[in-house]
Amino acid sequence: MGRRLNLSPLVVILSLSFWGMTWGVLGMFLAVPITSIILIILSHFPSTHNVALLFSEKGDIDRPEEVGDIKISLETKLEPNPDGGLANS
Repeated sequence: MGRRLNLSPLVVILSLSFWGMTWGVLGMFLAVPITSIILIILSHFPSTHNVALLFSEKGDIDRPEEVGDIKISLETKLEPNPDGGLANS
């Protein structure tokens, strides 16, 4: 199952141990789904992408797209109309 989900076998064993100690048998059943969710979340942020690479087996996680700066145009000027409204110039 770890290969289909691109999870390292070591990470699967460690997550089974951790969640098994935390929640018992229920934690062992939920260990792989929880770890997969953590891997997906970590891979979507540039700051935690390297941690997601450590969790993965193959190391071929897609790099999240860099979010560019949003530029707001301040060149549009609003001038009052004679009737009291605003107009673009």
